[in-house]
Amino acid sequence: MITGNFTTVSVPTSLAVGDEIKITVGFSAVNPNALYWATYLIADSPGLGEPRLLDKAREIGQAAKRTKTYSLGRMPDREIAISLFLFAHDDAGKDWNWGFYRAWLDGYGTEFEYLASSYHFIKLVTPAPPGVKQQILEVDITPSEGGYVETSPASVEDKTVWYNDDIGHFVHGTRVQVLAVPIPGLYVFEKWSDEIEGGVSYSNPAFVKLMTEHRAVKAHFRLIGTPLPPDGEEPPPPPPPPDGEEPPPSPTPKNWTWLAIGAVVVLALATTGKKGRR
Repeated sequence: MITGNFTTVSVPTSLAVGDEIKITVGFSAVNPNALYWATYLIADSPGLGEPRLLDKAREIGQAAKRTKTYSLGRMPDREIAISLFLFAHDDAGKDWNWGFYRAWLDGYGTEFEYLASSYHFIKLVTPAPPGVKQQILEVDITPSEGGYVETSPASVEDKTVWYNDDIGHFVHGTRVQVLAVPIPGLYVFEKWSDEIEGGVSYSNPAFVKLMTEHRAVKAHFRLIGTPLPPDGEEPPPPPPPPDGEEPPPSPTPKNWTWLAIGAVVVLALATTGKKGRR
């Protein structure tokens, strides 16, 4: 059985946008049952795109040990996490198979032997305005059930806001753009309100007030076929039902379920009226 572990891992804790991401990794491994075998070093980071094979070596002898420096490219405009994984195989000529790696991530066994992992986080460093302490601020985004919201730049967590309140995190001083995406065929965008530039905006996309403090914005969608409120005002609430009766049902169809897959919305028969979220 092959065994191994990292001996040293050096990853910067903070970088500015555009800085080169250099990491130094040392590891050792032992395979007492084979003279020729292979080791594989993987770097996986959602913020940097697809996972990459940093190091593949045909090991000669029963033990291997080395330390090397690698470049992962340039720091993006968001904080990133990097996971490093060490694998090995008894067959020195075995080619790396990303399908096996993804199966391993999903909890399935593979013919590659997992040896060790190491997790690291790199914070984004940007110049703060004079006299202002560097900080990460929140945008509380409230869409209705008629669609979802995307932000540019992406939140530090790189989230898309779906069907309920959500919070994006941005560096102090960022100008955040929000895009409301209605459910096609059922809803249309109506307006932005709260701490949007101008207070109320009928433009889409629109900009949140400059991130000098926590902000809250709301996306409004309108069901197709519903009349527009006069002069941009909100329509008056419906009168209360007489004698404590239940109010009439929502005009939203209750016998369908909405499933969002990427940017595609799929309509399917269902027995409940709940709307799904990505």
